Amino acid sequence: AVLLATKMQGTAAMLQGDAKKATALLGVAIEFHRGGRELNPGRLPAIVELSMVLLAQGEFEEAETLLVDCLQVCQERGELWLRSYAWYVSSLVHRATGRRDEALVACKEALRIKRHFHDVLGIVLCVDNLATLNLQAGEPERTATLLGAAQANWRTFGLPQFGSPFFTTEHEQCVKECKKLIGDAAYDEAYAVGTRFSLGDLVEYALDDLDDFHLD
Repeated sequence: AVLLATKMQGTAAMLQGDAKKATALLGVAIEFHRGGRELNPGRLPAIVELSMVLLAQGEFEEAETLLVDCLQVCQERGELWLRSYAWYVSSLVHRATGRRDEALVACKEALRIKRHFHDVLGIVLCVDNLATLNLQAGEPERTATLLGAAQANWRTFGLPQFGSPFFTTEHEQCVKECKKLIGDAAYDEAYAVGTRFSLGDLVEYALDDLDDFHLD
């Protein structure tokens, strides 16, 4: 119970943008169970979250090493929920290190699993990431549509991006760059299209399942 509480404190520190505190607390949760291959309720989530903190600090190799280990354990145990989050963060690492194609594959792998669980939080996190990937690929209109859909579905979960600087900074930068490329009017038009998407519509659109995609 104490270790789980430590992990939760680490999560809170991460969302508050306190990387130093998050690293220390999440590290404690991981070290306590190091060497174990069981699906501990604290260890694997702590690995995923610590990898995010390391990513934010530019420690890409360390983050990727943790994620590879996490994905291996999930594969061995047939665990899907945490595997989807490990794929999501792996996508962020790939994107940060210039491996866009790998980032796209990893994010869509995460999204396919999350669709199975109807994981609203996980889906919108993935879509926010896909929006940035689409912007980098020179598709600002599609980016705006993804952002609109993500924000609309964020509100069914709670405060968009948790109101956390850990997530809002990148989101705001993506919006700014997108508007710079296509202008406010075109951005607003494409964004509005996305706000009409249901969660199912959003996943199909994000995965490019266009044959199955119908917007009434």
